[in-house]
Amino acid sequence: MSSCDRCLGNQMVITEERSTRNPAHWKPVKKVKRQEEPAATTMDSARHLHSPAGSVRIDKTYPNLMPYPIESLDQMDTHLELIIQHLLEAAQAKDFELAFTYWQQVLERWLDFRYPIKRRLRARLASLFYNLTVSPGMDPDCVARMAKLLIILIKSDKYLDVRDLQLDWKALYDILKRELAPKQRASGLTTIYLTYLELAEVANAYFPPHTTMEILETILPELSGQDINSVLSTQSLLCVFLPISHPVPWLDSIFRLWNTFQSQSWDSQWLDLLARLSHKHLDPNASDPRLEHILKNITPGQDFDEQAQQSLASFEGTQAWSGIHRDVGIYTQRQWSFIMTQCIRYFSVPVGSNTVQAAATYSAKVTDIKVSSRILKMLKPSDTLKSFAIIIVASMTEDHESGDCRALTSLSKLLTAMETFFHPSNYGRWSSKLAKFLNYLAKQFARRWVSESKIEQNTPNHWKLTASIKKRFVMMLSNVLLMSMFSKDATTATWTQHALKIVAHLEPSVMVPPIVERSALALEGLLETHRTTACIAALTSVMGSMLNVQSFRNVAGSLPTILDLLLPGIDPNDPSKTMYTAMLVLQTVSKIKISDIKVSNDNMQGINDLGHEQHEIKDLSQFNPSQPDNGLIVLESESFWSEWALTYFQRVMSFFENLPEPKGKQEKTGGKLEESTINFLCASFDELCKSISDELGPKMIEYFKSYISDNVRSNMVKAIGLVSSSLARGISDSATFKSIYPLCDARIRAELTAGAASVHTMSTNSPAGSDLRLHWFFSILIGVSNHAGLAILESKDSVLSLLKLLLKECKTERACLYTASLIYTVLRALIEYYPEDSRFLNPHEWEDS
Repeated sequence: MSSCDRCLGNQMVITEERSTRNPAHWKPVKKVKRQEEPAATTMDSARHLHSPAGSVRIDKTYPNLMPYPIESLDQMDTHLELIIQHLLEAAQAKDFELAFTYWQQVLERWLDFRYPIKRRLRARLASLFYNLTVSPGMDPDCVARMAKLLIILIKSDKYLDVRDLQLDWKALYDILKRELAPKQRASGLTTIYLTYLELAEVANAYFPPHTTMEILETILPELSGQDINSVLSTQSLLCVFLPISHPVPWLDSIFRLWNTFQSQSWDSQWLDLLARLSHKHLDPNASDPRLEHILKNITPGQDFDEQAQQSLASFEGTQAWSGIHRDVGIYTQRQWSFIMTQCIRYFSVPVGSNTVQAAATYSAKVTDIKVSSRILKMLKPSDTLKSFAIIIVASMTEDHESGDCRALTSLSKLLTAMETFFHPSNYGRWSSKLAKFLNYLAKQFARRWVSESKIEQNTPNHWKLTASIKKRFVMMLSNVLLMSMFSKDATTATWTQHALKIVAHLEPSVMVPPIVERSALALEGLLETHRTTACIAALTSVMGSMLNVQSFRNVAGSLPTILDLLLPGIDPNDPSKTMYTAMLVLQTVSKIKISDIKVSNDNMQGINDLGHEQHEIKDLSQFNPSQPDNGLIVLESESFWSEWALTYFQRVMSFFENLPEPKGKQEKTGGKLEESTINFLCASFDELCKSISDELGPKMIEYFKSYISDNVRSNMVKAIGLVSSSLARGISDSATFKSIYPLCDARIRAELTAGAASVHTMSTNSPAGSDLRLHWFFSILIGVSNHAGLAILESKDSVLSLLKLLLKECKTERACLYTASLIYTVLRALIEYYPEDSRFLNPHEWEDS
């Protein structure tokens, strides 16, 4: 019986769960939890040895949030059963190119709705597609489509695991082997083997662990040490076929095999495998030998729980499994030393290097040159630095006897050995690698820290990361990050800033004070441009952590001083520094409320006394998050910010005044750098307008109204429209439109009466100088019309009269374009949805803050 016939034999099994109930009416339903079957009554410690069929299905479609009724879970189950029936009929008729492909596409669209599938039905559906995929003689295009859908079905272990579905690895290996080594009479080579490799990488989680030795005995004899292509192809097959749930029988052999060859591709593949192993075995249940014994003795299709009880009765091993734990994580001390040696060798830094190491590195590079392109495609794409980070972070556990963490100690020695290479003056080919490595370390640590704080995770308490490990980890990274942040290489600086943001979130008391101290000194002393921009970028990275800790008084109290010193950063002669300054302002004002509160002399003296602030910075490390907030920080910040906001507005307008003249039909101002700077400034001002209080909003509008009345600049026509748009979106109750529209209406009518835009032209590159004032108020009116639907209706007669006048009097092409844009903006404000309040808090929270 062929694989195709075997899968068709499951037709009655798959469709036996079809419901005979009538479809429900279309109506919104609440988020529900459905119980598929009664859960088995077992102890929590042995839950992984029983069938997971009792787990609930959670409908995550949130129907109450939709503006229209959607199908219920029962209705979607009925649709799915119909789709599966048609799939089985098409497979039975062996019509894979038309009917099966069509219903497979329907199934893909069904899955796009993210409705949950019953575990048992998902397992049987995956079994059907797997058997079809590995059937000989299938069209490569059909195989690729089915494999893609199969990967979607089985990729997440939240919905399926090896208890629900066991797949035959040999069938996939045989079909893959034929594609890798086709017969000589084959007319051409295909790339379908890449699809099979991708499928094997996901499907190996469903290969029974007791087949591990059979896999090794089948694949390893293919390895020929004299041919690098044979070595790497065999390694690739091992990495994708070996089940990673029970690695004890083969893990030591992998390290002995790894030490045999010198190749960067060879190292990268093994590291990727070890990274997956390290992450997998944070859950001790993954390697339970009792589960392997059960899977070895059960018959697929029969009751899992009943067979599990019978198998456990004959199990002779230990009944209390605590997971794989050796000297460092799942590794012995010798294996761990080998991994760390590979890590320091990968960075190519001259640390402890000698002739032997240099020769080994050169040999590895020369070996990779000899690899054929077909074999290179077989290798799994992997990031070696990410693999190192996962292995190190996943191996961090605290030793209860000594209180030490061996993985953290090894990392400390590694970073100490390479510490000087993080300094900007010691820049080399290793700099970006080192910064990227720090970013991956921080990201993986934060991911594990958050994961272990969840209730549903299975990591034992004595394996979890502790607060002492977290603080030591952040302190270890802080030394090198504070050097790397000043790198002049853009890539290195970017990776460092990402890492700073993560570690500051983990331990703000460690990371925020030194960055604030360095930034205050750089901004006060007006040091070289690069050091200033580096400090501004670092502050941008940690600003979220800095503002979220109000009880950290000395740091938060220094914020007004820092931002006051930051105002000169809006410099028309230095677009890069201006861009960094705008980014910092955006990050800051997006998390605070700016109020117009009178400032007392004592408070202003405390804010402006930079020397006093610098003396206090020494005590910033005294951080106590449990300390109650007395409100002083917020009061000082709010009392300062109202004046600062107006000053920043003036600096932004001053920057726009010094822009070069626009060119072209799209009015581009300068090059890409200038355009990017304008966008960042407008984004920061947009966020500033959303953060100001109702008392300060009219003052901002009044200043803007005064400015546009007294100034008309050709190089600011585009920018002034963006500024007016920010005011309209940020200040509520359409106050901007109500205040600015009468002025724009009067000025536009006056310009049209004076003959502006009255000459027929078909060119927008060189607008007439007499039309400049018209274009100025055109741009402003288009901007203030954003999010002003109700205000436009209140001035309906005036707006309609103005639009009719514009359609009649505008003759130049640029004026016609402005008229069309104005009509489009007005229509959008009247018929589209937009938020009435764009602030970062709900209205009642904003009023109470």
